[in-house]
Amino acid sequence: MLITKSCQEPVYAGKGGVFIAMAMLWGWKVDGVAPDRYDMLGAFLALLSVLIIMYVPRT
Repeated sequence: MLITKSCQEPVYAGKGGVFIAMAMLWGWKVDGVAPDRYDMLGAFLALLSVLIIMYVPRT
């Protein structure tokens, strides 16, 4: 099954955003390292970017 390029970009963005959020959650809950406000801001911006890439209409 081939995936077109226009379909790959949102998938990779989604995977990257989920990876960032889960890595921070893992560090917080498993390793006991609480994120500071800049960690939270970075994760928020990454997830916001994922939403923009996935849901903004393409021309």
